[in-house]
Amino acid sequence: MSKLKKVLLMCTAYVLVAALAIGGTIAYLQDSDSDVNVMTLGNVKIEQIEQQRVDDKDNQTILEKFENYKPLYPAVFEGSSINWAPENEWVNAGDQAWKVVADNANVVDKFVTVKNTGKSDAYVRTLIAYEGNEEYGPKGAYIHIVTNGSNVDPQMPNNFVGYITVDKVEYTVFEYVYPVALAADETSIPSLKQVYMNKAADNDVVSYYGDTYDILVISQAVQSKGFNDAQTALDTGFGDVTEEKAAEWFKGVVDEHSVDTWDGTADTSWYDPSNPLTEYTISSAEQLAGLAELVSDNTTFDGVIFTLTKNLDLFCEDTTPAADGDPLTFRPIGDKSKNGTFEGTFDGNGKTISNLYQNGWDLGYKWGIYGSYGLFGNLNDATVKNLTLSGGESYIEGGDVSFVAGSATGTCVFENITIEDSIAATYNNGCGGIIGWSGAGSYTFKNITIAEDTVLAGLWGSFDSSIGGVVGQGEPGATYNFENVDIACRIDAYNDCTASYDYYNYRMCGMIIGRLEETTTIDGANYPDTSKYNITCKNVTVTYGNWANYHYCEPTPGHNNGRGMRVEPGYSYSGLPADYDHSQCIDNHMNLIPFDQIFGGDQYAVKGLPSYDGVNVIYNNK
Repeated sequence: MSKLKKVLLMCTAYVLVAALAIGGTIAYLQDSDSDVNVMTLGNVKIEQIEQQRVDDKDNQTILEKFENYKPLYPAVFEGSSINWAPENEWVNAGDQAWKVVADNANVVDKFVTVKNTGKSDAYVRTLIAYEGNEEYGPKGAYIHIVTNGSNVDPQMPNNFVGYITVDKVEYTVFEYVYPVALAADETSIPSLKQVYMNKAADNDVVSYYGDTYDILVISQAVQSKGFNDAQTALDTGFGDVTEEKAAEWFKGVVDEHSVDTWDGTADTSWYDPSNPLTEYTISSAEQLAGLAELVSDNTTFDGVIFTLTKNLDLFCEDTTPAADGDPLTFRPIGDKSKNGTFEGTFDGNGKTISNLYQNGWDLGYKWGIYGSYGLFGNLNDATVKNLTLSGGESYIEGGDVSFVAGSATGTCVFENITIEDSIAATYNNGCGGIIGWSGAGSYTFKNITIAEDTVLAGLWGSFDSSIGGVVGQGEPGATYNFENVDIACRIDAYNDCTASYDYYNYRMCGMIIGRLEETTTIDGANYPDTSKYNITCKNVTVTYGNWANYHYCEPTPGHNNGRGMRVEPGYSYSGLPADYDHSQCIDNHMNLIPFDQIFGGDQYAVKGLPSYDGVNVIYNNK
């Protein structure tokens, strides 16, 4: 977690204290990730959808993905009840299933629906556990829910199940059965629409809930064929919904999403060098740090399989004065300074590793002392799969950096990996979403997502960083196979646009691979020679955001010695001052030089390739 993120959290804490001091009340509404909260029987497939309303550019009410940790304040309204909102504020005007209460009353949207994504008709139901017992839950006086019942067609009544306790938290459980068979590609009406807190809730009431008000959601589906009604089909498939059953199901949800937070230590007790195993499980952040320590000490784990069984949060506060507020650096699995390399399989098992923080200086890497940073420092003949990396920040002055592997050689496979809300940066070395630097070898990337909230950057005035959405630096003769890869990250680069060479292009940077050093000439211009690399792309999508519209000026000699400067600031690049008087510019005022290349070339006037077979390019930058 960066200093900025820490400051924002601290500010939030101060807001909470202030609100409580003046008699206000605040909690945060959160739920569990819906992606795994589905249970199906028969040849059916469903998706649980959780959304909120938003106005589009035409001021029309539409739905977007539900945002977790929304503030939940006591409702504000006159009289004894909240008014219904006008129909133009409904998602579907005139459809009672989407009727909502007024927006200005501290009411939180949470529309829960189920979509049949399979090919067979299915009966579906949703179980929702609202935090709170008889007094503090929806059947009490303080939490109110807006749902559908007998006033819609088809009817979807609230079936009260009972009260359960999961991990010492009390919940009230309701069952919502969609009474008709849901056809393929159809979506149910909402079971839940809104949540709000009674205006009579005071600090004593909100203290019952703690920091968050939790809602757990599970959806179930069974094939409709052979059954006359939904309730019978679902009870036959999953059993009657009882308090005991609900507690069992929701405990599974809580366990699935529980997170182990790193305490800054490394646990290697699970490994006995005198009796090595072929498979291990990693169930704590300390065990993951232990794996990093063992690999850095040259235990390669050649052919060994590691399975992650818990979500991990690697943020750990560094309390030493020298840290200056930064978190504790997590040592990569395979420290370059010790030539440690991981040669096994790491199966993330669908889990998330969040807040990976790595500062190259903490491990002694600086200009002239090479290192390699990422979850893995070095990979060789290895596989990494089924993993999400979220909220990470890694930067290094003297070396290559990535979220997954700083460097890689041999035959490596990367499959089912998502990178989100993360930043990686280097100075004049390789920086990539999955690999920073790749040597001679064969690399497979399948089902990879590099999300739009992810940034890959050069440090300071770096002109020579090899920055790529997937791979920072390629190797001639190596094989790169990309299949079902979605890249929407920001490439925060200005190579050669601000250097003294004045070529005004982005050398060594690309949305897929940053640097391909082999060069060819086409119509008098230099481009990367992809024939010297074995690159195949299948169903690859590259999406540019508005960030790609970079502007440059040549200011007075007092700025950058009169050379070009990017106007827009970046991760470690301040750009021109916001109030800069551009009439002082020597030449080339506010030139637009869009970033538009998926494969970057080598140094000195080598242009990048904007297209390639098997790659669909989407331009959202206007």
